[in-house]
Amino acid sequence: MRKEADEQPLMSEVVDSVRATALKAEAGLRQREGRHCAAFAEIAVEFQCRMSPHWNEGRKRTDMRLKIGRPRFPWLDRRVVHSVRIVCRRADAWEPHVYVNGKNGTSVTAVAGLTSSNKEGEIT
Repeated sequence: MRKEADEQPLMSEVVDSVRATALKAEAGLRQREGRHCAAFAEIAVEFQCRMSPHWNEGRKRTDMRLKIGRPRFPWLDRRVVHSVRIVCRRADAWEPHVYVNGKNGTSVTAVAGLTSSNKEGEIT
């Protein structure tokens, strides 16, 4: 039986999934030969979630664990609800841009206003 924390996605997994979807969609459109095929300029995903820092062993850095959906006891969950938007544009070679609460940044931890820590527990 998996723990609830293991079922929550990481921000890096969500961003990688959005980018892979954009690349697959573009490749699918390129395979259509002989017909007029439409092209798209960007793909965007927007959702609301609660975030908590998590050490990602595979990437050797702090990542965000996303809690999407309503908490079981909302009055006990003090974490802030953040609005997250992930945009991949064709002009940027499908590189993802993450906006948290309307702010663009490469460090989701800093944009969300959360303190991040490394594996040893030092706050950065």
